[in-house]
Amino acid sequence: MLSHACGQGLIAYGLGGVPASLASVVLLVQPVCTALLGAVILGQPLVFWQVIGGTAVVAGLFLAIRGQVAIARRDRAASAAGQ
Repeated sequence: MLSHACGQGLIAYGLGGVPASLASVVLLVQPVCTALLGAVILGQPLVFWQVIGGTAVVAGLFLAIRGQVAIARRDRAASAAGQ
């Protein structure tokens, strides 16, 4: 119980500084990492649909981060042009 509470507290603290749109996508990586660690450490097999779902999550995370970077660049360019 304590390890779960500490883990969730650290997640909440770590994601406190990012936008909610990015935090929600980043949280989807947890099951993907759990499945990968289960396969590597415990030898659990990954089925086809787990691989497809993990790929979709990673692709969504890539698109979300790319969008956040583009917004940050646009804002920096706008503020530099306004000075």
